[in-house]
Amino acid sequence: MNRHWTKPLVAALLLAMLCGMYGCSTGPSDVTGTSPVDNNGADNANDTGNVSVDSTDTASLSADNGGTHEDPQDYVLDDAVVTHIVLNDSGITVDSAKAIVDEGIVTIQSAGTYEITGRISHGQIRVDADDADTVHLVFNGVEIANSSTAPVFIVNSNKTIITLADNTTNLITDGVSYVLEDSENDEPNAALFSKSDLTISGNGALNIEANYNDGIASKDGLVIAGGTISVSAVDDAIRGKDYLVVHNGAITATAGGNGLKADNESDASLGYISIDGGGIDVIAQGDAISAATDVAITGGNFVLSSGGGSGVPYDESVSAKGIKGLAAVVID
Repeated sequence: MNRHWTKPLVAALLLAMLCGMYGCSTGPSDVTGTSPVDNNGADNANDTGNVSVDSTDTASLSADNGGTHEDPQDYVLDDAVVTHIVLNDSGITVDSAKAIVDEGIVTIQSAGTYEITGRISHGQIRVDADDADTVHLVFNGVEIANSSTAPVFIVNSNKTIITLADNTTNLITDGVSYVLEDSENDEPNAALFSKSDLTISGNGALNIEANYNDGIASKDGLVIAGGTISVSAVDDAIRGKDYLVVHNGAITATAGGNGLKADNESDASLGYISIDGGGIDVIAQGDAISAATDVAITGGNFVLSSGGGSGVPYDESVSAKGIKGLAAVVID
């Protein structure tokens, strides 16, 4: 089977394609397919004889997975108390002691809402708050570049919410090499890197050019609830280790590795991807959508190209998939 495929997918077409790849039951449209594995445990997309199929739907699948960090208050901004941060190469201004500035690095130290504007050619927005703190970052037309580390680095918080302000375009760009703060764990290793739960929402645009490794990466959970998000990354474009949940927005990802990824392999209730809306356009050298456990899809429009996309010579040694869930792939 040629693994290079590019198709616009609505639910019926995606279901039909997965039936062709994995096999489907003849009952209702619920389908679960485990990742093709041959008798020796090797990846084998041409061997469908040992692929299990059952009547699991996304509701029961979600019940087996761990919950997310979402709360309705995540999407409510406290406009009454806002710290304003203005980026500029000649000097950064902050109107509150809740954030400090040191040589182009703005460190946010506590819970609250922080509106960020302006441009800096070598700087960093850094969140280093308490474990219980929820930090809201409002990107209101920002350009943040850094040639030696992550331009946005969330070191610690309970969770961080990034809101893309209406009618704004925001740009994050990194360099081809990093001076790592934690070389043992290769951290940070993404242009927008979070060690705690992360949510991206709003109606603005976010463009990320990741020249070192990943584009957006969370070591916990990642939720995308809105925005026009474009990521170009030399490795994975968008990664939530524990889970990646997409509710809405327009996502364009070009990846040297995987497009959308969740890769927690140590907990069976995590490592999943859930998509219930939005538009997702992926060109990936690896898998377009890849989960260590489950992929559950109930909505959205998809254009997925794996293994390099159309026009790229097919390499039999690269087993890239359009959609891969090592435990299950379910489309309602």
